[in-house]
Amino acid sequence: MKKKIFALLMVISLFVLPGCLTTNWHHNRKHFSRVREEIRDLHQDFDAMFFGVEPAEEEGNF
Repeated sequence: MKKKIFALLMVISLFVLPGCLTTNWHHNRKHFSRVREEIRDLHQDFDAMFFGVEPAEEEGNF
C-alpha cells in the first residue's frame, strides 16, 4: 500500500512541480523528458564529485 501511495505521489509531482497540468500528451512528454535529463545530470554530477567518475562520451536514452 505504501508503495502505491509513493508511486502515485511521484506521478502527481511530475505534473505539479513543473507548474502545469494538462491533458496534452505531447506537452507532458516534454516535461517527462526534462525531468529525466535533470535526474541524469544530477547523477553525473554526483558521480563526478564523490567518486571521480567522468560521464561517458555517448550515453543511451532512458
